[in-house]
Amino acid sequence: MKPVIETAKGSDCQELLEMLAGAFRVANPTHPEFGFLYPDIFLPTDEAMAPHRIIREEGRIVACVGHYPITLHLGEVTLKVFGIGQVSCAQQARGRGYMTALLHDACAIMEASGGHVSWLGGRRDRYARFGWEVAGTTLRSVLYPTALPPPLSTLAVTQEPAATADPGTIWPLFATSPRHCDITPESWTLRHKRGAPQTLWLARDERGALKAYAVTQEKSPEVLEHGGDTASALSLFAAILQHQPQLAVHHLHGVLPESGAFWQASEWTTHCLANLRILNFKSLLEAYRPILHERLPERKGVTLAIAGNPETVTLGHRSVETLTLDRLDMVRLLFGPMSPTHALAIPRSLAWLDQVFPLPFDLPLSMHV
Repeated sequence: MKPVIETAKGSDCQELLEMLAGAFRVANPTHPEFGFLYPDIFLPTDEAMAPHRIIREEGRIVACVGHYPITLHLGEVTLKVFGIGQVSCAQQARGRGYMTALLHDACAIMEASGGHVSWLGGRRDRYARFGWEVAGTTLRSVLYPTALPPPLSTLAVTQEPAATADPGTIWPLFATSPRHCDITPESWTLRHKRGAPQTLWLARDERGALKAYAVTQEKSPEVLEHGGDTASALSLFAAILQHQPQLAVHHLHGVLPESGAFWQASEWTTHCLANLRILNFKSLLEAYRPILHERLPERKGVTLAIAGNPETVTLGHRSVETLTLDRLDMVRLLFGPMSPTHALAIPRSLAWLDQVFPLPFDLPLSMHV
């Protein structure tokens, strides 16, 4: 019998939290409560619970998949991203196809809503058959005190608990950062109550103007979020490193001005990959058109197609070839991390695609679900 899928309501919040805790503690008995990990997501309102699709047995919730819409800005590119999270099934209800049904259901909803791409963290062997492929151009640079000059004497650095900070303080830098997401100040505050205590670091000049900010989490090297001009951000990182042994900053190499500086200041840099799924092929590449316009060589063109999908996209002024890839290979073509000719069997005549792809994609850590 086909399972009945429904949208969770505010009144389901506590029951869903209990089901999630039980499901995840099968493999990890000390897994934290989800209300502690995601206080911004698990609010007992219909609006907050609407992204959760659930299945019941005998009236009780036994399975869930959450799909969370995020508007992501990367320079001139604006993407509608869906984060997938809380993929779960109660132990007694496993093996009945509930996860398969919920993931297909979430994909249909995300596609119908006009989403461009979906993001999730998890094992490739579980999610590739649903169209998610390991990919991404995010870099993680690890900074040590010895790699950075001392903090600028012209900047005064302060710190405060992020959970009680006034988000309006950082809003001008947050909203104008070339890499940011659309959230309300209220949501920003709730996100920075996630899990272990988080610290908001502020760097101001001699006139008191805010030049850079960063958010870090207790006992973690990761910079969850940052903003400000590059020189001030590096100086702020140097100040933070007087309090802890290392920092890890996520960035897009070669796309944003800060990235080259972070790369040069790092002890080492590695790729950070996630599972990405194309939701609407044509609208996705249309969203990236500002970058594609700059990268496409003159007098070159190609028609891209996903096998089994009637949509095609022509890049360039003329197209003399069609490149058809399966859904997973198309993700790898668009988002790397390797260039197309290193990752795929691309015809030599299309080697110029290495100048175009991979496209930048980075979801700030503070937005992960």
